[in-house]
Amino acid sequence: LEGHAFYPYLSGRDNLILFARYHGAPERARIDELLGTVGLARAARARVRTCSLGMKQRLGLAQALLHRPRLLVLDEPLNGLDPPGVIEVRELLVRLNREEGITVLLSSHRLDEAERICNRIGLIQDGALVREGRLDALLAPPDRQRYRVRTCDDARARQRLAEAAFVAGVAATDGALAVEVAAEEAHRLARWLVEADLDVLELVPWRPRLEDLFRDGLAARGAGEGG
Repeated sequence: LEGHAFYPYLSGRDNLILFARYHGAPERARIDELLGTVGLARAARARVRTCSLGMKQRLGLAQALLHRPRLLVLDEPLNGLDPPGVIEVRELLVRLNREEGITVLLSSHRLDEAERICNRIGLIQDGALVREGRLDALLAPPDRQRYRVRTCDDARARQRLAEAAFVAGVAATDGALAVEVAAEEAHRLARWLVEADLDVLELVPWRPRLEDLFRDGLAARGAGEGG
C-alpha cells in the first residue's frame, strides 16, 4: 500500500469503478459497500490528489478487496494513519478474517500492532526467520510460566535462580527479573528466593510482548553467530 497506483485526477469512487472493470466485475453496489467498510463513504467523490496518505491507505484496501480475495497480502497498511485510522484499519483486518474468512498476510515493523492483529507470526531479521508460530503459544507456552520478580538484591537473585534446576530462564528486564519456570514448579520460586535470604518485593505472572520475543530471537541468533 506504500506506493499507490491511483489516477490522481479521478475520485476515489471512480478509481474503484475503473479497477473493478479491470477485474471484470464492475459491481457498483460492491464499490459503495467497500467505501463504507474502509470509512471513505463521505469522501468517495474527493479527487485522489487531494486525499491524505491515510485516506489513500484505506482506498488501497478497498481496491485490494474488489475481487473478493481469499488471501490478502498487505505491506505496512498502517503507515500514515492517525490513531483513529489505525484502530479502524486494525478492526477491519480482524473482521475480514473472522467474518469473511479472508487470510491476511501482514508485513509490518510495528510489533505492537502486529500483536493486536495477528494470531500467527513470523519474526524476520536480516532475511532469516528467527521465530514462527501461533502468537498465544509463543507468548504463553502451556508448559511454562513466566514471572516478573523484584527482590532486595536482583543481581544476587539472578545468580541464585540460575542455579535452580526448575528455572528454565532468567533475564533482566525493565528494572526487574523475567523468570521462566516449568508450570508445575512455579510454587517453588518464592521459597527458593526466601531460603537464600532474599526479600521478595514483587512476584507476579508476566506475559511478554512480541517485542520481547523479537529481542530474545536477536540475542539468540547473535550468540549463535558469535559461537
